[in-house]
Amino acid sequence: MDEKKSNNQVYLCIFFTALVIRVTIVLLAYNLGDSYLSPDSYDYIRLAKGLLFKHIYGTAIHPEIFRVPGYPVIISFFILIFKNGFLISLLIFQAFIDSLTCLLVYKLSNLIFKYDKISILAGIFQVISILSIVYCSKILSETIFTFMIIFTLFILQRLINKLKCNRENIRYISVIILSLFSAVLCYLRAIFLPLSIFLIIVIFIYNKKIILSLIAIIVLFCCLGGWYIRNYEIVNYFGFSSVPSINIYRYNACALEAEKNKIAYDTQQKIIDDKLSNYSSQAQKARFSKEKGFQIIKENPILYLYLHFKGDIKVLFPSIGELYKIFGYEVGSRGTLSVVNTKGLFAGIKHYFSDNFFLLLYALPLIIFILLKYLVFLFAFIYLIFKKSNTERLIHIIYLIIILYFILVPGPVATPRFRVPVEPLINIYAAFGFVMIFSNLFKRKEKL
Repeated sequence: MDEKKSNNQVYLCIFFTALVIRVTIVLLAYNLGDSYLSPDSYDYIRLAKGLLFKHIYGTAIHPEIFRVPGYPVIISFFILIFKNGFLISLLIFQAFIDSLTCLLVYKLSNLIFKYDKISILAGIFQVISILSIVYCSKILSETIFTFMIIFTLFILQRLINKLKCNRENIRYISVIILSLFSAVLCYLRAIFLPLSIFLIIVIFIYNKKIILSLIAIIVLFCCLGGWYIRNYEIVNYFGFSSVPSINIYRYNACALEAEKNKIAYDTQQKIIDDKLSNYSSQAQKARFSKEKGFQIIKENPILYLYLHFKGDIKVLFPSIGELYKIFGYEVGSRGTLSVVNTKGLFAGIKHYFSDNFFLLLYALPLIIFILLKYLVFLFAFIYLIFKKSNTERLIHIIYLIIILYFILVPGPVATPRFRVPVEPLINIYAAFGFVMIFSNLFKRKEKL
């Protein structure tokens, strides 16, 4: 009884601390300027209003195949209920959802390590995560997407923990729920599609029974198949989203062309946009982009790999600049990506902070903490992969693959925004590392 009461106190402390911090930042962001809006936000809102008022996703002439409909559907619901107050209502809702994510981080950590100190520290790391706080105060899909990912992984971990039990009905129900949530994640962000297949493979690896994997495949196919059919029937495009095709040319190949031509990234992107404007439909743009993008990359694969991995480092950057923007400081100057690609990382940092030494100085504690967290995170994974048994090692490798997927996929145009979905996992493993290090420092014989 005392243990249950203690757990409830931890839940309440984590949730309400996270909620107070996030609602405060949301209210500041909404009232001090327009930092809560980005170019993507306007697209989401436009699509949501089209769904609600015209019952069209995109336009009658150009149906949307680039952005998947999950987040616009959520926005349309808030427009319907809250009218002109839909923006602030959605932001507060996202603050609530992100606070629940903090709770899920605590619970997932407990399922993985079964040790309260690690779980509490992981929860604290998530509560104070500047990256998560900043992005829940923006009209973007990241917050809800992250919550759904951690909830899905929570279900996966529970399924793995219960696979040894004899209750078949629990396994089947868990697999169906896992597949449904994977489908929802694909509709929120198309980037999750490969991971939905990966999770089915994970189910098979752990269960060794083809029937559960078949159930997962069928449920996923039934949920996603309709959107493939819609895109093919309406615009003759066979794909869930044109994001991969467009991005490979407009962003990835663009960075390579800019490097080869020794011109600014933004200038190169305008050249590409001019070429894409010759195509009338999104499907034509997607097909041309995919073909042209891969052609450019195939011509210079070594240089592209260099630019790709160089860009991926930016996913790990702190998001202090976005926090400064909420308070009216002009940081994150336009063209930072071009400066990094042409003049180097340190020149890009200087440009990002608009040559303001004090803003960089204030950010140093956060930068140092994040660097320390990454080092401990790396140490934790090395320990877990080389010191644990094969059974225990496998689940940590699975989580590492998920983390690396979101860090490595963006490439030359990476920003900290791409790290948001796996920030909770990074915090969980960093918490394990810190507890293990301090336990050894103080000579505590605790089994971690």
